[in-house]
Amino acid sequence: MSDYVHVISVPLKPRDAQAAIALRAALDTLCAADPKLAAEAGSDDAVILKGQTEDQLEIAVYRAKRAFKVDFDVGAPQVGYCESITKTIEWEYTYKSTLAQRSSMQG
Repeated sequence: MSDYVHVISVPLKPRDAQAAIALRAALDTLCAADPKLAAEAGSDDAVILKGQTEDQLEIAVYRAKRAFKVDFDVGAPQVGYCESITKTIEWEYTYKSTLAQRSSMQG
């Protein structure tokens, strides 16, 4: 388990059983080289590749296809972590300005 927050993920679907084994080996090598990447099993023999940026995932997919010569389909990227407002608060504030005193403004 890595200490990094994986913001974006992309599903990778191998074309056959031999490609699935080669894809898993390639992703293990890529994840060992870059600790900001992670791979986990998805549904229907897919592997979910997770990372911090879309460029990082594109480079990892490119390296898996070219350097490791693995044949697979790439799904649409999905954002996995979003910050959002979770609750409302009531807050009241009155702005109080200080005016210069008359005696200090007279010459």
